[in-house]
Amino acid sequence: MTTGTQNNQAEQLTHKKYQVYYQNSPIGIAILDEQGNFVETNPAFIDHLESHNSQVVNCHYTEVVEGQMGEKLRSLFEILIKNKLPYAKDVLSIKTSGDNHRIFEVTLSKFYDTDDQSFKTMLFTEDITQQKDTHMALLQSEKLALTGRLAASLAHEINNPLQTSLGCLGLVDEMLQENDDKGLTVYIKLAIEELQRSARIVKKLRDLNQSSDISERVPVNLGDIIEDVLVLTKNRLEDKGIMPLLAIEKPLMSIPASKDQMQQVLLNLIMNAIDELSDGGQIFLELTKTNRPKGVAIKIRDTGNGIDPEITHNIFDPFFTTKDGGLGLGLYISKQIIENHSGTMEFSSQPGKGTEFQIWLPAGEPFSEEEES
Repeated sequence: MTTGTQNNQAEQLTHKKYQVYYQNSPIGIAILDEQGNFVETNPAFIDHLESHNSQVVNCHYTEVVEGQMGEKLRSLFEILIKNKLPYAKDVLSIKTSGDNHRIFEVTLSKFYDTDDQSFKTMLFTEDITQQKDTHMALLQSEKLALTGRLAASLAHEINNPLQTSLGCLGLVDEMLQENDDKGLTVYIKLAIEELQRSARIVKKLRDLNQSSDISERVPVNLGDIIEDVLVLTKNRLEDKGIMPLLAIEKPLMSIPASKDQMQQVLLNLIMNAIDELSDGGQIFLELTKTNRPKGVAIKIRDTGNGIDPEITHNIFDPFFTTKDGGLGLGLYISKQIIENHSGTMEFSSQPGKGTEFQIWLPAGEPFSEEEES
């Protein structure tokens, strides 16, 4: 066998090896000629475009790549030509079929093709969606953890002088009960009420960094808790002319939970629903069992104005509020409580029609007839 034949076979083997790499690469690769027409593409590139190879090869890139990616390619081509750079790179997020999103790192690089002695452009597309989403989730998690620690620290520092002030004002109030010629008791009581309101806000801040102890959870009856919350909010409901409608599917299932925290969540959601109904309306409460997975579902729906679609993604963020004077912690803490109980909390809203919050919690054992009654 001659040296030339051996060299030729070696080149063929090398070409075949790199062709396998090219075809199986998770990175999208496309070759464009000097006019911007596609010469060749690998399967990953076609997948990124959600297209077919027959629709790409011999077509100009502006005929194939549309929207944000098309604009990005035009911009990168201009950068390559004007600045005479070896490559140009950028990142873009695009919507795909099914209203999903994918994030791509797009790179253009010029090279000289010795086979036909012409300049061509190599286009790389790498799907980095998972990397970006994971990174954003990590940043969000770190931000919330820092927020919780900061809030808990501030609450601890504020709570001590707050309680001291309340104690002192309480003593002054007792001393003035017998001889209050100037009517100072009224102002003392007002100051005490405002400090108590501040104390409640501080408690919410402290709750940011706390979760219930699993050992302290006991079987609770969510039906009873909902009815208790409706009693607590009875005056507010009547003042606004709101009609609450409650439907409970029996037999009830117990929930291993902290009763106080469950009451806190349901009270917060019902109070929010009341606030949404400034001109009266209805609040629908539904408690049902689920089998797959086994648990209990709670739905709380109001007939208010709904939530502005532009802010729906912020609803569960800490310190986000649309209420004047609101702290923006109610929904955030409520969601944390439900998730700490291995449950889920979601919502849906239609502008002009109202909002519904849905909670699911894993169930314990069914209640006996005596426990239900």
